[in-house]
Amino acid sequence: MQYINIYSVTFLIWTFAFLMLGHVKVGNCIIGKSKNFDKLAVMTFVLIFGSMIAFRAESVGTDTRYYNQLFKNLVGVDYIWNFHEFWKYPVYSVIGRLLSFVSKDPQIMVAFTGFFIVGANAFFIYRMSRDVMLSLYLYVVLDLYMFAFNITRQNFAMAVILLAYLRFEDSRPKQGIALIFLAMGCHSLGILGFAMVPLFVIKNQKKMRQIYLCGSFLFAAVGIRLATLFVRIFSFYTLSSSSGFSFFEADSSGNRMYTAFLILAIEGVGLYLFRVHEWSEEDRLKFSRLASISNIALFSMIFMRHYYAFARAERFFLQFVVVLIPLILSYVHKKNNYRIIKYMLAAVLFLPYVTKLYHYLPYANFWN
Repeated sequence: MQYINIYSVTFLIWTFAFLMLGHVKVGNCIIGKSKNFDKLAVMTFVLIFGSMIAFRAESVGTDTRYYNQLFKNLVGVDYIWNFHEFWKYPVYSVIGRLLSFVSKDPQIMVAFTGFFIVGANAFFIYRMSRDVMLSLYLYVVLDLYMFAFNITRQNFAMAVILLAYLRFEDSRPKQGIALIFLAMGCHSLGILGFAMVPLFVIKNQKKMRQIYLCGSFLFAAVGIRLATLFVRIFSFYTLSSSSGFSFFEADSSGNRMYTAFLILAIEGVGLYLFRVHEWSEEDRLKFSRLASISNIALFSMIFMRHYYAFARAERFFLQFVVVLIPLILSYVHKKNNYRIIKYMLAAVLFLPYVTKLYHYLPYANFWN
């Protein structure tokens, strides 16, 4: 019982409560189909699950204690450029310095990053998803939420990349590029954000999917060499994490490959529906972009599943799957079939999530 985390139990209660509420009728209107319901789901998700990350003790997360100490070191210097880690992640350091004027307690940085990460993901889902509840559920069971308790700077950069994608979607490419550079200023892996730029440059959708498919295979084929080159270029990027993981450590779990094949199967269904149903031009373009960027993560999960480094890098692309899947399922026209597929998918993806729960530390608040 000690491994049943409070946030896992809360997630289940929240999910089932909203699933039940989503099918309640008020007059002739199903609550779950209203935009106000989506807003309520997103706001409560950010409030509850953002709070769990924001108010965690420094014992929760692989590097929380490490970054708390860095915040104290940052507060202790007269000028920010004297901070020994400033040039490694300048944007993140500036944010910490600004927050230090509000409070010298490192918990303020934990709280800010926690709410920002969950809030940015929830906002992205609200803007992009055809089924907000399903996307929020996927955000958790695909381990993206749990990952946010660890490796704080990378998760912060990933959240910024999502906001950059929205800027590209809104035809604001300069703002999108600026946000990618901001992400790089938080974590060097933010450079992966440039992988989504061609999505908004290539006009031919079929050509786009083919290029990214070939690129995904190439990434999987020469991944180790790319990682080695990355470490040489970013010499300050250590070969191990603060929790002791080797950059090339083997991941013996088959969950990543299992999940990847399942998502690829859903994507295959999407390609079938793409051909047999009339998709709007907007949805066709959205599918091509999301599938193309997601495939980078999926092929990495299959072919580079033995290496910890790629489990980290692929999450920059995996986060787009949470809106891709609802888009595909929205073209399952029969309502009963849609519900059956949706709940079967939720159950199947929940299995690998459950098997990983014992890896996580029991939850504790910072005031305990």
